[in-house]
Amino acid sequence: MTDTKAPTRARVGPLLRRAGEAEAATWRSLYVWARRRPLPLEPGDEPFGYLRGLRVRLSSGIDPWIPWTDIEALRKRYRSLPSSRSVQAEQEGDRRVVSIAVGSQTSIDVLLRRPLTFDLPKGGSAPTNELRLYADDPDGLLRSARGTPASHTVSR
Repeated sequence: MTDTKAPTRARVGPLLRRAGEAEAATWRSLYVWARRRPLPLEPGDEPFGYLRGLRVRLSSGIDPWIPWTDIEALRKRYRSLPSSRSVQAEQEGDRRVVSIAVGSQTSIDVLLRRPLTFDLPKGGSAPTNELRLYADDPDGLLRSARGTPASHTVSR
């Protein structure tokens, strides 16, 4: 007689571990929110305006980092996306655009000096010319990126 429990345990164990980690992260975030204290940042990180680069985070799986030297311009532009997916990649002519949306919206366009490759869930990785993202405070992001009062375009 064969033991069918071993393969099941091998598949379920990692899944349960990931579910437990996600649950713990949720409770930690709720605790931090209830105490009205921000999450601790790693050394060298700033909420935005990290002067050596732009870091865009959405959940644990999406965390691209773009050096300022690779950013041509930041533009405030609100867009509604046709799909509810958080990450969307599309071709616009010969340019590849990646949108990292919240609530099917983006508010900042990041134009890149050269195509960069980002690892994306279900989207693989391909050279990208423009990144569109959602910022809670797009004017604050632009001011922080520029170091002066915000305008609709910030060039670096």
